[in-house]
Formats: sequence, structure tokens, C-alpha cells
Amino acid sequence: MKLNAKQLTNFISSIVITALLLTGAVPSFTWAADTDEAQPAAAAAQEQPLQIQPSVDISAVKAPKTFGTSVLAMDMRTGTVLYEKNADEVRQPASVTKILTCLVILENLPMDEVVTVPEGIEMGGSSMGLMPGEKLTVEELLYGLMLPSGNDAAEVLAIAAGGSIDGFGEMMNARAKEMGAVHTDFRNPNGLNEDPQRLNYTTARDLAIMSREAMKNPDFRKIVGTAKHTVPATNLSEERDLENSNWCLWKKSKMVINKKEVPYKYDGCTGIKTGFTSDAGNCFVGSAERDGTEILVVSLNSEKLSQRYKDGVILWNDAFSKYETSQILQAGESLGISRVRRGETKTVEVGTKEDLYLTVPKGTKADGEFTTEFQLKEDRLTAPVEAGQSVGDALVFNSKGQLVGREELYTLAAVGQGGPLSYIGIADKDAPMVLGAAGALLLLIIILTILRRSRSRKSRRKQQDEIRGELATMRTAGVGMTIAELSEVTGKEEIKPIDRGPARISDEELTAWTSTVSASKAGPQAGRFGGRSERGGYGRDFPGGAQQAEGQPAGRGRSSLTDEELFALLEQTNRVDRNRPRRHAGLTRDEMIEVMRSPDHEAAEDRKPEQDNV
Repeated sequence: MKLNAKQLTNFISSIVITALLLTGAVPSFTWAADTDEAQPAAAAAQEQPLQIQPSVDISAVKAPKTFGTSVLAMDMRTGTVLYEKNADEVRQPASVTKILTCLVILENLPMDEVVTVPEGIEMGGSSMGLMPGEKLTVEELLYGLMLPSGNDAAEVLAIAAGGSIDGFGEMMNARAKEMGAVHTDFRNPNGLNEDPQRLNYTTARDLAIMSREAMKNPDFRKIVGTAKHTVPATNLSEERDLENSNWCLWKKSKMVINKKEVPYKYDGCTGIKTGFTSDAGNCFVGSAERDGTEILVVSLNSEKLSQRYKDGVILWNDAFSKYETSQILQAGESLGISRVRRGETKTVEVGTKEDLYLTVPKGTKADGEFTTEFQLKEDRLTAPVEAGQSVGDALVFNSKGQLVGREELYTLAAVGQGGPLSYIGIADKDAPMVLGAAGALLLLIIILTILRRSRSRKSRRKQQDEIRGELATMRTAGVGMTIAELSEVTGKEEIKPIDRGPARISDEELTAWTSTVSASKAGPQAGRFGGRSERGGYGRDFPGGAQQAEGQPAGRGRSSLTDEELFALLEQTNRVDRNRPRRHAGLTRDEMIEVMRSPDHEAAEDRKPEQDNV
């Protein structure tokens, strides 16, 4: 197959583009993150912010009966509300206030710091039995705060962290607002309501928000999940045995729920805190976990102590029978890539720093129900890129197209500034491959060029051989033909002149040459190869000696060429083959055959003249 210059250029260009695409040096133009069609939900989210919808519809299920005035049940991992009753009514929380107290202390004081109990601390209500001047670590005071619900421990820790009760109250409220508990106002660290100027208020929903955040702290989770703890002896006290006021962690006695006796101790209970005052009533915030699903329950202002635990057990059983928690995204796992311009690599993997869970109906397969899409801040990042750099959000949609989950996306690795080739889209990582492909491509071009030239040379040689063959025939069959005549006969535009032979001798030259031949041998055959014919050969119609050329010896004219002289003339070309008959001017085919077979002049003279014209 022969390629012209344009075809060869297109062929090489297609190879170059294909090689660059295969090596990744040139990005594909159909990358999903670049098309609106691939991210319809993400595009919509950019146009107008989408509100995260609950992943389950609790209004479609029958709600259980509870005892507290304000009650709420929540999936601990997802924050999905599974049950609520008067959840936003403002109420006094009693000692469940200490959930926030414990969290703020853990975030502001080291566990091993030693604290001295000051004079004038609160000694009323539940306590761990502290004495002024006693020295304890923050850790031991926290066990005293959360297990026996020590009001004394709460004030000691508040003063140690905030400098005063009021100062610590400000710290608590700031942390509550930070978490989203916007209906909370705490003025004391223990929940007592003896001072009308220092009353605490919150809602069941806010308590659930604060408790969920606190349970993310491993030290908090460890403390509130402990049924019993022994405080070592101090400078003023022997060791103390502390017992958790949350009966769901340890109490074996039973209560009646729906006419059935069930134990207070609930399998899988992980915490958290109880409380009671005459104004707040019986309060309970509890958590329990089964098969990877952890349910948080808040019950405020129930009439009886047992009812706060009953609310916990009723809502746990209901939630575990209907719902489960499904992990959709795993922290640190690559979820996709973001393109990088001018970097050591063309892309960087992205993922989330936190796991993303969704609450789903029991038995639901998350793979078929939910889809994850990306909402990137930029189409491409520009190097250098730091690890942990925020690049957008991962959005999770249910089968109805509702946004049910969102988690921020971060780069999982750093990408340094690339070299010179990165400015034309070839990352440093891909440079060796691209250069190798370019080298292979160059070698292919060289090979194709050599083959093309070789084919061209072979074609020229073949053409020349054909011309030579045609010329060889023309030399013998057309003695006296000019170059123009040969070109017309062969159809070749250009014919290289032959070095030797009659093909270069014009009619006039050949006539002049033959007229100088000696006439001494004139005889019966003298007229056979006589004067030139109109076809450029030798006529045989002239009698021997009838036209004697000027300056020629008498008795021989231009028609007196003998057979020997003819052969001598034919031997002047380097292409004569005596074994192959040829036509020569006025000779017929049979005459030429006879001549070629009888080169001897004497044998030729024996033939009859009338046979020469057959």
C-alpha cells in the first residue's frame, strides 16, 4: 500500500494521539466528573443547596407508647431520629446536665492532672464524698461525677477548668452551641435547681445531640459504660467503691413492661446518665448497641423511677426490630480521583476523614438503595496539592433522588509540582512511558520511511527495466526511429537516449553512412537492402547501382548493402540477438527469418528474386 504525504501525516498523527491517550498524557474528554450528565444530583446541589432528608420515614410506622413527657430515640452513628415526642419542649435536665460537664472537662483538662478540693463546695444531693483539701486526679473525679452522679465532683471540676461556676457555665454553653444544641442554657455543672439564678434548660433533641457528640470521645464512652469503679485512697480518704446509677448496666431485678417482667439490665447497654429533681422529674439518657447498630434514648420528666428505664427498653427493642445502621463510606478509603494540573501525577485520590453511615429499614441492601456522587469545588486542582486538602463533598442519594447523607471529601495524598512536561499535560510519573512511546513511534516512522523509499526504488527499477525491454525491441524493430517516435510508441513521456545502436541514428545519418559502402560486391542481391523506405528501413525496389551516390565507386549505389554489411550494421548495437527474428524496415517476416538463418552472403545470392517479395 502506497501512502501519499497527506495520508502519511494523518497516519502518524493518529498514532501519536493514540499513544498519548494510552499513556494517559492526554486526558480523556469523557471523564465523568467533567459532565453534567454524570453528576445530575451534584449539579443540582451546586445550583441550590439540598437539605439532608432522613433515610427512613418514621411517620409510616406505628410508634410505641412511652412514659416520659419529652422523649426521643436516635441512631447514634447517623443522627437519624427514629422516634420523638415533644422533643423540642424546653425542660430542666437534672443530673443529665453532667453529660456536657464531663465532655467539657475531658476537652480542657488532662486526665492525670491532680486537683485539690476547695472550701465551700456543694455537699448536698448525690455525691462521691469529697472533703476540702483532698487531692484527686481529674480521672477519678470524672468517675465520681458520672457513676454516683456526684454534685461535689461537678463543682470541683468546674472551678478547676473554668475558674468559677459562672465561668464554666459560659464554657458549657459555647460548646453546646458549637454542637448545634441551640435551645440549651446551662448555668451550673450539676443540674441542681436550688438557685433560681442558675437553672439549666434544654430539650430532648439537644440532649441527644450533646450525648451523641460526647460518645465519640473514647474516655467519655469508657467512663459512662462502667458499672462499678474503685477510687484509690487519697490523702484524706480510703478507697471508694462507686456504683453507676444507670441500672440498665448492671441491675438484675425486674420491672414489668406490657405485662411481662424484664430485667433492668439490658444486654448491649453502653451508658449514659440518669437524673432526678422534683421539677425535672425522672430523666434518663441511655444507649445500647446490637449488631453494629447503636440506639440513643432520651426520656425526660417521667413520673416514676422505673418509667425512665422502661422508656429506654421499649425504644431500644422497637428500634432494633425495625432498623439497622449501614456503612456507606469508609474513612480513608479512595472514592475516586480529582485531576491535577502541572503536578508530579495527573490525579490524586480523594476520600472522607469520617465514616458515613445511614439508618435503613431492617434487611435493606444499601448497594441497591443508595448512590454516591461527588460535588467538587474545582474541576481540577493545581499542584502543589497537600494531603488532607478539602476538595468537595460526597453526596449520598436514596432511590427517590433525595439527599440523605453528606460527607466532606479530602485528598488522600500530596502531589508535588511537576517538571516541564507537566505544562503540556504529561505528568512526571508518565514521562518515561510517554518518552518511550515517542521513541517507539519515531522508530516506526523511520522504518515506514525506509520501506516506502525501498518500494519506490524497486518501482523505479521495474519501470526502467520495462522501458529498457521496450527500447530493446524498438532498437531492432525500428532502426532509424527518433527519440520522439519511440516515446510515442512506448507511451513513456521521457526515454533516456540509448548509448549505442541505430535508435540514435537518424534517417539522414543512416542513409549517408550506407551510401559510402563499397559497391565492389554488387550482385543480384544488391537491391535487396537498397535505399531507405518511408518507414525508415531499407527498400528493395531500387536496382543495384541505379542510383550511385556522389563520391561512391561505380557499380554500387545506396541500395547495394549486402547481407554481410547488414549484419555488420546490426552488430553495431549492443542489443542484437541473432537467434531471435526481428522485423527490419521493408523486410517481411519470412525474409527476416531467412536472413537470420542464412548469414552467409553466398547462400543468400542463390535465392530467386521473385521469392524475396513473398
